[in-house]
Amino acid sequence: ILNTTMPFLGQNILPILLVFMLSFFPVLQAQIDFSTAHENKNMTAIRVDQGSINVDGKLDERVWDLAEPATGFVQSDPHSGQPASERTEVRILYDEDNLYVGAWCFDSGGREGLVITDISRDFYTLDTDVIQVIFDTFNDDRNGMGFATNPMGSRRDIQVGADGDSMNRNWDGFWHVKTSITDEGWEAEFSIPFKTLRFRDDENQSWGVNFDRRIRRKNETAYWSPIPRPFRAYRVSLAGTLHGISGVNQGHNLYLKPYVSAPLLRLEDDDWDFLPDAGLDVKYGVTSELTLDLTVNTDFAQVEADEQQINFTRFSLFFPEKREFFLENSNVFEFGRTRLRGGSGRSRRSGGSRRTRNDLIPFFSRRIGISGGQVIPILGGARLTGRTGRFRLGFISMQQDDFAESPSTNFSVARIRRDVFRSSDFGVLLINKAEDGGYFNRTFGADANFRFFNYLDLSSYLLKTETPGLPNEDMAGIFRAAWRDPFWNFEISHLTIQENFNAEMGFVPRGGYDTENEHGEHMRKDSIRFGVTPRPESWIRELRPSVQVDYFTDRENVLQTREMMASFSIVFQDSSSISLQRGSTFDRLNEEVEILDEIFPAADYQFEEYSASFSSDRSRLLSAFVRWSDGEFYGGHRNAYTAGGRLALNANFAADLSWSRSNFDFPTNQFSTNLANLRVLYSFNTNMFLNALIQYNSRTNQTSSNIRFNLIHKPLSDFFLVYNERRDTQGAIIDRALIAKLTYLFNF
Repeated sequence: ILNTTMPFLGQNILPILLVFMLSFFPVLQAQIDFSTAHENKNMTAIRVDQGSINVDGKLDERVWDLAEPATGFVQSDPHSGQPASERTEVRILYDEDNLYVGAWCFDSGGREGLVITDISRDFYTLDTDVIQVIFDTFNDDRNGMGFATNPMGSRRDIQVGADGDSMNRNWDGFWHVKTSITDEGWEAEFSIPFKTLRFRDDENQSWGVNFDRRIRRKNETAYWSPIPRPFRAYRVSLAGTLHGISGVNQGHNLYLKPYVSAPLLRLEDDDWDFLPDAGLDVKYGVTSELTLDLTVNTDFAQVEADEQQINFTRFSLFFPEKREFFLENSNVFEFGRTRLRGGSGRSRRSGGSRRTRNDLIPFFSRRIGISGGQVIPILGGARLTGRTGRFRLGFISMQQDDFAESPSTNFSVARIRRDVFRSSDFGVLLINKAEDGGYFNRTFGADANFRFFNYLDLSSYLLKTETPGLPNEDMAGIFRAAWRDPFWNFEISHLTIQENFNAEMGFVPRGGYDTENEHGEHMRKDSIRFGVTPRPESWIRELRPSVQVDYFTDRENVLQTREMMASFSIVFQDSSSISLQRGSTFDRLNEEVEILDEIFPAADYQFEEYSASFSSDRSRLLSAFVRWSDGEFYGGHRNAYTAGGRLALNANFAADLSWSRSNFDFPTNQFSTNLANLRVLYSFNTNMFLNALIQYNSRTNQTSSNIRFNLIHKPLSDFFLVYNERRDTQGAIIDRALIAKLTYLFNF
């Protein structure tokens, strides 16, 4: 690696020197021991009579005075370790059925000082004022649940695993919150049923707890139990402790959620199909720590459309899972310390991806019920998740119906993890795909993930697949070491994928067996990433110089691809940023390859790219981002532009527009690609929303529309009205659908 990277490092001496010089900057934070500060953060929940609290967002009941408030919040940003600039008080009460959290968020700016940009469900927390509570109900320093709101009472919830390294932001729990705005700031009143939480069946409970306050006009984040940069409140091992809860249980913990849907479909031949349907989801608490989910005739008609991408690579693009059943408790099935990064799977190149950031995902739930962009009916399935003692368990089995040329198939996954030490674990994974007719594909694996000194992560896994006709050379494994503290950021890893490794229920963009083309590729990847994040006392909040190298070889260690990037970013105090990058790529094509309909002969290709980008403060009425890149591309030339903007008139209305264009100039051809999308969201209130996603893709010569109306008529019960349409560039309709869907939650 050193022999091939030295020329690159020499040409990029400026950013390398910047990394070196800036490494002498002091870390600007108070002298506070973050590893022990949480030991002094204790609070007590007070039991009150049932009915003594009216959840209306006004904390005027006298029972709130019975609890001692959690105070003394400490900044994480901008001045780590310093006292928060505004006072926050949080109290916790409970009765037989519910846990109540009351937060007083005082603000010297009064009503005018509050920033509220979004009131939709699962709103984006970084662009608005927020108060959040995080519970580690098992007090195991690993798992937690977060509940957040803003001054207008929006709801956002999250499941946390692996001490914050695994987060499921798509989980929706059953809970209530109300808020009120006053001249002194704002107040929030949470009511969280005990049946929504998961905890041990003990008489006396002791939980981890932390509170997260965001004051957006100052771009300030503060925690009750101090959290160092670069971590957030989900680092539950640094949470304080909640005492006083006793004599509570989760009740029957049975939920029934039937649905009825009425899709009206029109295809190119003008035929209309009316296909009413119905199904049922069941959730049952087998124990206080284990939950069983059942689904019959599973339906995902209301799911938002994928954001389109243009593939500038010879590898598969990554599209994230968006279906509710697979998102809930999905962190249980994650493998290794790494999690899915990059929501759309896009890399540093605009408009697409040279390679996905997810090099190997052994279980990728989008393999179930989706094939070649087509939706395949799911007859039903079951999922058991939770924990027993120091073991975390996850089992899932789904039955997919036959469709076109795809036979009926069963997909099953078993995941077991054992907690060790303070924030470490090891576990096993078994994946089985079985088709009618006898064909099968299996994946077996074991992983170990260790954390030491709060900042050092060591992780490794070994995987093996079993496929008829592919004996031997069917393994994959990785070793990764990373150090990330408030200043240093360093990571090295080595990944090997043998040529017959065939994880058909996973996502493996490079290496292993290619089922479609019926050939294998032995791939080894070595990666090094290094950067620092100094904070000068000025109008600049943080500097981010970094260097990274990805080095791909074959079985004989012959270089196949080398990707190197030097970058320098500046983050300003209001969260706007600017970034400069220089990339260098070597790619050896051992056979003829088609990319963007261009045929590239087998040869060695060396090309470089320069890019610059700017992003403004998204909490403003108007915000924008731009990106420019220019460089060589497989014997030709490519320049690309991305531009976009956001209009947030108020907390109810926001519109995002983006456009990406890439111009290619090859010796025998010149062409351009365009990708544009418009996303509009209108929130009538915190329970009724209308959003639209309209996209144009020049590669498919199509415009697609996905318009959704959502009414939450009671918690976790929805009415959806969805309109989907695709047109060609001449305006002719390719297909069109109008879908009405009603769900209703019965809570026992």
